[in-house]
Amino acid sequence: MNGHGPRTIRNLNRHFNSSGACGSRTVEENSFFESLASLGINACASSRATICANFGSGQINYDAFLDSLRGSLNQTRCDAVKAAWDHFSKGGNTINAGNLRARYNSSTHPGVVSGAITQDEAFLEFLAAFPDRDNTGNIHMAEWKDYYSAVS
Repeated sequence: MNGHGPRTIRNLNRHFNSSGACGSRTVEENSFFESLASLGINACASSRATICANFGSGQINYDAFLDSLRGSLNQTRCDAVKAAWDHFSKGGNTINAGNLRARYNSSTHPGVVSGAITQDEAFLEFLAAFPDRDNTGNIHMAEWKDYYSAVS
């Protein structure tokens, strides 16, 4: 997946969230490879075999797949991600998009600085990185951690 970047990871995340049974973030192997192909990633036979062997169950879990690609956050980064979560969640279990917007400063976004996009557009671009699994407009800690793991 080298060269495809965080946007591809986010699109794959959306597929897992829309296809997984009951929020399990797990899909059948064939569906997984179809999703990769739709994102322009065609896994060769040996890559497919390696991925399938690592999961072994006929299904692929998104979180385990990402962890196998990027590894876990080191403790320093994990602490920073948690501190940011605490700041925006105000101690809650989710971050509401409206509350996030009130506290999110997009004025230094390169697109805003250049005048190409507005601060609202920059915020919506940021917000689009987080799937709304339960259609509530809330971000969950796993999504928050996924985002910051992908951009490191």
